[in-house]
Amino acid sequence: MDDVTSNLECAFANPDGSTSLILPQIIAVMDSASRKWVGWSISTAKAPTAEIVCDAALDGFRKNNIPKQLWVENGYVFGKSLLINGKEDDQGRTIVTGLAQYGCTIHHFGKMNPQAKAELERSFETIQRLMEPYPGYTGRHQMIDAPDEFKREQRLINSGKVEATKFRMTFEEFKNKVMPKLIAEYNATPQHGHLSGLSPNEAFVELADSNDPPIEYDPKLEWLFSNEKQIVTVNTGGVRFPHRSSGQTIRVRGGRLVHLVGRELWAWVDRKDSSVVTFMNLDFSDPFTLEICQTPSAREQSMAPGSDVLSSEIAKIREHERAVDDEYKRLNEQFGNPRRELLNEIRNQPAPRISTTLSDGVRRVAVMDGQLADSADQMQQQRSAIHEEKAQKRRRRNQVSRIAHDTGLVLPEDGVSNISAEEIKNLRDVMKGETE
Repeated sequence: MDDVTSNLECAFANPDGSTSLILPQIIAVMDSASRKWVGWSISTAKAPTAEIVCDAALDGFRKNNIPKQLWVENGYVFGKSLLINGKEDDQGRTIVTGLAQYGCTIHHFGKMNPQAKAELERSFETIQRLMEPYPGYTGRHQMIDAPDEFKREQRLINSGKVEATKFRMTFEEFKNKVMPKLIAEYNATPQHGHLSGLSPNEAFVELADSNDPPIEYDPKLEWLFSNEKQIVTVNTGGVRFPHRSSGQTIRVRGGRLVHLVGRELWAWVDRKDSSVVTFMNLDFSDPFTLEICQTPSAREQSMAPGSDVLSSEIAKIREHERAVDDEYKRLNEQFGNPRRELLNEIRNQPAPRISTTLSDGVRRVAVMDGQLADSADQMQQQRSAIHEEKAQKRRRRNQVSRIAHDTGLVLPEDGVSNISAEEIKNLRDVMKGETE
């Protein structure tokens, strides 16, 4: 698996009604033996995300079953995303499930080593060459070799003189019509060298090992594909965890969670819809589903009247607080409070008498070096002088600032810290009109 940016510029309709020119992001999944593209995903994102990487992998799984090994790029999204790799705790438990849950092991290409996936890089070059006749072709490197016609059309679109769709296909047209056609053409074209004249489609069938087939994809597992899963702990404030597909932080309170404080549960969230969360025990039993907490409007009464989001969220918080308080009272009544009892015990005990003499009853006097004592006195004097000087400057600054504010006088640019007491007196005289 790896990502490539399309060389075809498309028109994308924004939610606000405007149109943007974008270069779609493509994630490709290749069977390395046959050079066939077995899955892909296309997005408007400016860079790869964990969500579209998983979409591409799952597209390959649905079309061609599940492989034993999956090799991915070593970049941040591919190499670090828990949605791809999963995560284990110090006990070896899978606490965040990634692609490995589908029965394949995850491996990473070496850093800064494009030769490790040379067959995939060459397929990108072939696909990019097939893009050349299509409208919106940017050239292989847009900053260097963009065609003059492309530049002229882009200037007209950006200036608003023509609609973007006059010269550019829409994102949906590229995603649903053009790119599938280019991939089908690539997969059906014979290749020499490693494939000896076979097309990737033919090689995929020819090189398949009938004695060791891939893991069969069962449509019943679709629910497993479409959810993120991780172990969460129910705290006194509910449950809080990240939704990695959207980047959203999910918080859930209330319902059955108030009686499960301290428990670990599986949290299942749809990768496309994070509005509800299904919780299960660690053995996947006893599922229950709750809506996530909503964010109230800053001024609900004027900006979102009648939504009652704020009141419902406050009710959830109170529900958790009452449950925690009730449990605390029950445990306190049953077992007591050792810390509170120890505090009362400490307060009821008299203060211990601490002896000021040594065991032999003789008081000894420590002798300080004379020079050290003199230095200590000088140190205190120097510190006091510095503090007093700072205090005087601060007082003068405050006095002058007040006088300037009352009279409208302009203070010197270098500040007022160096103004003397005599100058302050003159300023006061100016205020009284006794001097010019």
